[in-house]
Amino acid sequence: MAKRNILLSIAIAALVATAAMVVSAAAAFGAKSQSSSAPLLQLTGNRAQIEQFIRFDQKIRLAPAEEKIRHDALVDMPAPCCKDYSAATCCCQCNLSRSTWGMAKYLITRKGADAKQVRAAAEQWVKLVNPSGFTGTSCYRGFCGRTFKNNGCGGMSADDLVY
Repeated sequence: MAKRNILLSIAIAALVATAAMVVSAAAAFGAKSQSSSAPLLQLTGNRAQIEQFIRFDQKIRLAPAEEKIRHDALVDMPAPCCKDYSAATCCCQCNLSRSTWGMAKYLITRKGADAKQVRAAAEQWVKLVNPSGFTGTSCYRGFCGRTFKNNGCGGMSADDLVY
């Protein structure tokens, strides 16, 4: 009887440990199991969030497979400030592009987002930061120093956001 109780205690402990690992793994990969309609990120478009996304672009390094996700998500999307280029490359590294790239890097590395989710977030981001829409000619017309809301790039230096 005592041997049976010991074996039962060991089995229960193993089940508890397994359950804890499953809960931990689910928390770590929770973004991947969310429904596709649930937002992976709450977008505000405020100065603090723009600056945060620019920092993400500076600090987050993507593995080749992650870079492919970012590229695939943005390559067919015209850059809002220079429509002759894709949002994946833009014509330069303006703050509008940096913020979009940083958001994409964050979504890929921290939320497990796929290309479709990154693309949807990027489109939402562009609409949020300039509800009137971008002409796609800002860079060609010298609007780099304008705010996003005024059809601009938000500046050319990550350390000097024009907001």
